[in-house]
Amino acid sequence: MVAVAQAFKESLSLATVARAMAAGVRAAGAEAQVILGSDGGDGLLPALEPVLIRTTRHPGEDPLRRPIEVPAGWLGDGT
Repeated sequence: MVAVAQAFKESLSLATVARAMAAGVRAAGAEAQVILGSDGGDGLLPALEPVLIRTTRHPGEDPLRRPIEVPAGWLGDGT
């Protein structure tokens, strides 16, 4: 069985939700393995965290042109 988690915006991270789902599966007597994934939205950087060498934040704008901080992740090859 595959259970796919989504982050709960501004409340629970993808990893937290995935670990809670796995704990429920284990409590029911089955084995569970957590593999983080993303559709490219808000959960992308947390899903990539194990392979990123660092994350940074940069000024940007939301769709209504309000100022926001935009995260970026860096891989080992500098990309």
